[in-house]
Amino acid sequence: MNQQEKSIRIGTMVSASKGQAAERISQIADMGFESFEPFFWQTTNGQDIAELGKRCREAIGDRDITMSTLGMFGNPLEETDMDLQTLQGWKDCIDNAHHFGATCVAGFTGRIRNKPLPDSLPRYKQIWSELAKRAADKGVKIAFENCAMDGNWATGDWNIAHNPDAWELMFNETPDDNIGLEWEPCHQMVYLIDPLPQIRKWASKIFHVHGKDATIRWDVIREHGIFGKHPFVLMRTPGFGDSNWTDIISELRLAGWSGSIDIFAATASLFALSAQAEDVKLTLWSLDRDIQPAPNLIKEFNAQKNGIQIEYRQIQFDDVVSEAMRAYSTGKAPDIIAIDNPNHAMFASRKAFLDLTDMIAGSSTIKPENYFPGPLASATWDGKYYGVPKATNTIALYYNKDLFKAAGLDPEKPPQTWDELLETAKKLTDPSKNVYGITFSAKANEEGTFQFLPWAQMGGATYKSINSDGAVRALTIWKQLLDGKMTSPDTLTRSQWDSTATFNAGNAAMAISGPWEIDRMVTDAKFDWGTALLPVPQEGAERSSAMGDYNWAIFSNTKHPEEAFKALEFFASKDVTMYKDFGQIPARSDLPIPPTGNALKDAALKTFVEQLKYAKPRGPSPEWPKISKAIQDAVQAALTGQMEPKAALDQAAEKIKLIEG
Repeated sequence: MNQQEKSIRIGTMVSASKGQAAERISQIADMGFESFEPFFWQTTNGQDIAELGKRCREAIGDRDITMSTLGMFGNPLEETDMDLQTLQGWKDCIDNAHHFGATCVAGFTGRIRNKPLPDSLPRYKQIWSELAKRAADKGVKIAFENCAMDGNWATGDWNIAHNPDAWELMFNETPDDNIGLEWEPCHQMVYLIDPLPQIRKWASKIFHVHGKDATIRWDVIREHGIFGKHPFVLMRTPGFGDSNWTDIISELRLAGWSGSIDIFAATASLFALSAQAEDVKLTLWSLDRDIQPAPNLIKEFNAQKNGIQIEYRQIQFDDVVSEAMRAYSTGKAPDIIAIDNPNHAMFASRKAFLDLTDMIAGSSTIKPENYFPGPLASATWDGKYYGVPKATNTIALYYNKDLFKAAGLDPEKPPQTWDELLETAKKLTDPSKNVYGITFSAKANEEGTFQFLPWAQMGGATYKSINSDGAVRALTIWKQLLDGKMTSPDTLTRSQWDSTATFNAGNAAMAISGPWEIDRMVTDAKFDWGTALLPVPQEGAERSSAMGDYNWAIFSNTKHPEEAFKALEFFASKDVTMYKDFGQIPARSDLPIPPTGNALKDAALKTFVEQLKYAKPRGPSPEWPKISKAIQDAVQAALTGQMEPKAALDQAAEKIKLIEG
């Protein structure tokens, strides 16, 4: 290459994550760019970086274009699978920068997620001191992008290098001469910081510049502030925002700075090169509201700007199955859906969901051995994986320790067997004080099946043998509790939520319910309470429990299976903060739930995580709704006295045989 010396070059970023950086460079190399920054998002995807560098240089040929900087964006400070891939990506980029002709590698510092910024400094020093030495040995500089990625001083997920106060702390921890900044004015404007004075102070630490602009909507700030629902800043292409680029470049020159200003992906509007048109558009359906996982994970995924964008649609519970199946049959299904786990088999058995077995086998993020057996089984059909568990829940026994003491019972010894449960419920029942021994839900819907099926399973039954002796005994005990007025007559019609409210109010001494009740119980229950595993038929018997929540699945007629699976991998990488961020238990046995600081809450969570080891899916069967209805009818018939428990379950067993052909 016969390159002329230029103190400041104007170029653009080029995505290298999909292995097409050289091809993209060859397409746009004659459009006037003077530099390129090939960049990776979180992972290099196992590419041969040396070979990629060679191909990128060949694509440039003898044009007067440089590649001074490589980008590696992710969080190398933590230890999820994807974070470790980011850390390895940094090492690979540093080691192979010379193949591109680059002398700098840029990206995020990383961050200890959801902690105040200073909490990340020890880990920052540990990781970056080592990488700085590695880079210095290769003649490479390290530049930290100053994007907050929606974080702030108090919390964040990606980066601590977004604030000049943080720079002071960082460079104190790592005083290495080859550690500096990949500076971008818009990321300071987002926090209403004037970027120009920073050039005068920090020019010696600015190793690379990103070309990106912003428009501050002062009218919105005056009326709604900066924490309202209306966005007060818009990201823009340089020249279309509030930055005076003449002043910025002048200040850089006055400071003696030289290097490349590589424009963010918005280059499209300048060069009729629609980068946004390259984005793969995915659609995702879920029940989740704005405080629940799906819309928030999508927002975070889209913020990566990795060439894949997800559009979200919230659907209603009653519409999920019918609308999703109708959409699939008419070719209008979303790419991704969050489906209630007992309905998963219905779609998988019809090949409406994509077989992910091979993709999962090649994934370093989604590993089947990391999941609880029950949730994983619910996403499995015919020995193949047709989905990935999104989150999970189960049921266990809550009990009122104060009422145990009042009845002369040991509050640290809740009932362990069915017989003990009957005896304890009888002792705790006190009609004079309007207190029932136990509350649960036998409602004639999926909640009733959800609560009864674990009892049948502990009795040795499956849904295909729902009339086994153990299942008959379980239903007989339910009837004894109801007939003996140890539980409310409303048990037949009351939801799990309503039945647990009875416990919280002190009108039931025990309750069978799930972890979704913990926060409400902490607030509403004005007594000492504890949790225990579900009682078993007799000491030493096999345990079981219900299993709820949703699975991620990709529809088989998606046009973008690989991109959709990348989204699932991203979602799975966020399982580590699932409970802290959304109050939902990850379906992963390898991820402990961090302490909440509330002893009652932590003890309850420990119980539910233990109970999840024994949780079993409902089914799996493509005919589950009909099977569940047969079980519901049997429970109702027995509890209302219309049929004896054995006759009711015999009838259910016959119905299920007919349903399954």
